[in-house]
Amino acid sequence: MESTKTPPGITGPQEGRNVSVVPVRPVDIGAFLPPPALDGEAMKRLLSIAEKYGQKVFPPDYLG
Repeated sequence: MESTKTPPGITGPQEGRNVSVVPVRPVDIGAFLPPPALDGEAMKRLLSIAEKYGQKVFPPDYLG
């Protein structure tokens, strides 16, 4: 990853901070990106965020 300063014209809490620039690859229209791999730690983090905002989390096959 390349580190750079915040681009000119960007204001707010990120102003003046170092930010990471990630190269972007285009995706075909109608295509979906693969879901990220979630290990136990990532799942705990997502569940805590969902709980914080009052969201309910269900398994992928819940309605199946």
